[in-house]
Amino acid sequence: MARDTNHPVIELTLARFREFLREPEAVFWTFIFPILLATGLGIAFRSRPADHAKIAVLQSPRAPAIQALLRQDSTLTIQVLDDSTAARALRIGEIALLVIPAAAETIEYRFDPARTEARTARLLVDRALQRAAGSVGAIPVRDRHISERGSRYIDFVIPGLLGMNIMGSSVWGIGFAIVDARRKRLLKRFVATPM
Repeated sequence: MARDTNHPVIELTLARFREFLREPEAVFWTFIFPILLATGLGIAFRSRPADHAKIAVLQSPRAPAIQALLRQDSTLTIQVLDDSTAARALRIGEIALLVIPAAAETIEYRFDPARTEARTARLLVDRALQRAAGSVGAIPVRDRHISERGSRYIDFVIPGLLGMNIMGSSVWGIGFAIVDARRKRLLKRFVATPM
């Protein structure tokens, strides 16, 4: 009885595929490593909620009232500190901004303008206090929060990982098989004869 044989191209493809699967390092670098890399990058650069601005109000008779006004803004973390503790906390970066209730209903902001979080905290605190005082903006505005597909870091990285996987498959699937066949003396070197 005659044995059914496949086309030589199919047989060669199956042989190469079996050779590839028999090499654990090729399987690891082509399939497992990109999955591990994508998982690691996805965990490292996952979306996080917005940071809270850490501020302090200098201890004074007006401090509780100012603290109550600032608590209406959920993006602020507020504490009341005495003069020496507040100066130290501001100097070493434990707080981004120090709010000092001054005389005649004025407020002083103490912060380092070289620190981005300090400038942001100043804007947030000033906005909260101005709103509490009844200030209305000259231009009506509204906030609209968006979250676009593909804006996360991992969404940006996945196409590159897929490209790396295709490149790895090509290197391991073709180059490794040829080198392995030469090492096992399955391929002979072709030497061109001079004409």
